[in-house]
Amino acid sequence: MLTRYFTPDDYGVIALITVFGALISSLYSLGAGNSLGLCYHEAPDAAERSRVVWTSSAFLFVNSLVLTLIGSLLAEQISFLLLGSRDYAYLVRLSLLTLTINTATMPFQGYLQLAERAKTYVALSTISSLTTMLLTVLEVVYFRRGLSGMFEATLFGAIVLLLGAIITSLPRLKFGFNLRWIWPLVKIGFPSTFGIGAFFLIDWSDRIMIERFVGLKQVGTYAVGYSFGMVISLAVASFGNAWPPYFISFLHRREEAVVLFGKVMKYYIILYGSLTLLFFLTARPVITLMTTPPFHSAFSVVGLVALAYMFKGCYLIMLPALTFEKKLYLQTAIEWAAALINVGLNFLLIPIFNKEGAAISTAIAYLCLPVFAHLLGRRYLPVRYDWPRIARFAAAFIVLAALSYFPLPGAPVSGFAFALIAFVLCGLYVLYVTLSSTERAAFMGLLASIKNRFRYS
Repeated sequence: MLTRYFTPDDYGVIALITVFGALISSLYSLGAGNSLGLCYHEAPDAAERSRVVWTSSAFLFVNSLVLTLIGSLLAEQISFLLLGSRDYAYLVRLSLLTLTINTATMPFQGYLQLAERAKTYVALSTISSLTTMLLTVLEVVYFRRGLSGMFEATLFGAIVLLLGAIITSLPRLKFGFNLRWIWPLVKIGFPSTFGIGAFFLIDWSDRIMIERFVGLKQVGTYAVGYSFGMVISLAVASFGNAWPPYFISFLHRREEAVVLFGKVMKYYIILYGSLTLLFFLTARPVITLMTTPPFHSAFSVVGLVALAYMFKGCYLIMLPALTFEKKLYLQTAIEWAAALINVGLNFLLIPIFNKEGAAISTAIAYLCLPVFAHLLGRRYLPVRYDWPRIARFAAAFIVLAALSYFPLPGAPVSGFAFALIAFVLCGLYVLYVTLSSTERAAFMGLLASIKNRFRYS
């Protein structure tokens, strides 16, 4: 709806200021998202854990506020560097202030996750998002505030989230500070802040190289396919939000983690791998239905992009070994190694395979993340992964994903029919080849339980 009120140039302004915020966000957070859980579980009692959260929030707010004040003084220069004009300084200041509020909110959101208050976490996020959307419509459509209105609405939504997080945390989170936690929070988390540049390079360098080697038209087609494949990141993000507070709880139960984390990896690969396979199987018919003919070739990158982001979840499962040992500098090294591999593969593959080469490079770079994390982390936490059964699933996945690239007559109907048949066959393969007899019996029991609930509800 807002496309009636914003021009393409306006969306370009939004995108560039958002990218700028993403680039500097690590300086605001100082890696506290990675260190909070460790410090929280190292605290001896509930009162001290409360101090960890309050101290983290206060420290991050002060740090962010100082950076925002500096950025506000330089807002006109930042606006000119980003957009070639000083007219957007107000938007830069609003963006920096929003980043400050969001950073101060992070420890309270982390606390809600660590305390396993998922419903409260989701409710607050939903309320904040709805508030932002409503205010954006009012500011832009009714008050005609344009870009200023949109950024103002975003700031107000961030304030609502901060106040809601504090209010809902207060009953269980005793107010108090302990400055001795500041150094551990920074020492543990800060090395991981450098990794954001690596992910930025992996996710964005391919567009620049496609334009340089192939042309702007291929960039547009690639962007369309990439946006379809990135839909899986919503599911991966859900897992990513739930995983850290769960694995941190095993900080002092590592003998259990050795077995349990291996099972988590197997079930994640089967579940999210099956979901990724759907992206491969349905990419051609979905792109054909939802885009115009010039963009139909975008289907070829959808599955590969989805696969890349599925690998990101595997990487998260591998990280506890480094996190438990506070080796977050190794995490940064892994991410930059993957980024450099991505750039090198882009130079090699894009001139040969065009946009498909970029997608392959992205998938390989994201695969390198869990591989490197496993190689470095196994000395600290020797998790028992069920590689034979994972390999069985991978073999079926590769075959069916490869078949999805062969065109079928009568598309897109035949494409959807093939996707359904292939997905059913994959499900049967998982059930009778990948899973053990005990796991199969447990799965069938779960299905029976769900069926009974629906029958008697």
